[in-house]
Amino acid sequence: MVIREIKNKRDFLPLLLLADEQENMIDRYIERGTLFVVEENGIAKAETVITDEGNGVWAVLYVTGSGTSVTIESGTLYAEANTVMQVTGGASAEIKGGTIESSDSQAVAAYSQTGSTITMTGGTVKAAGGSALTTENGTLVISGGTVTSESAYGVAGYYANANITISGYAAVRSEEHTSELQSLAYLV
Repeated sequence: MVIREIKNKRDFLPLLLLADEQENMIDRYIERGTLFVVEENGIAKAETVITDEGNGVWAVLYVTGSGTSVTIESGTLYAEANTVMQVTGGASAEIKGGTIESSDSQAVAAYSQTGSTITMTGGTVKAAGGSALTTENGTLVISGGTVTSESAYGVAGYYANANITISGYAAVRSEEHTSELQSLAYLV
């Protein structure tokens, strides 16, 4: 397995479109981001785009591809106009520390799609508009850290194959849904 930085990012647009189905959204970050591709036997298996948001803040926008993983131990991943971290295509992400924050009025902070997993054992995940941690036919395992949404559910799962486990010392908060514990997590 080889991980390399890609200079001609548009060559990997088909792979990017697996994680973000709207090309106009990709256009918002692709030129200011650094694209890394994981290759096996010369075939691209996964990619991620990391953007420098300034002031020491970096945003990992997409992690995709079976067997691809990212671990966040410290620092701040932030986005003003998008989901901060989207994990797709069988990839996984582990949040051990640091902060993942979206200030977008509608976006979630971290999102797991079909067959992908986000594990949180520490750190903070915050969303201004959408749910802080969301899965659509993926898996969320939260055993530590703090998950907060200002105007939606702290944790949300959609469709029959959404798997969510909350245990240990995890704190899940919703500023809008504070009166009932059952409103902090939402499953459809």
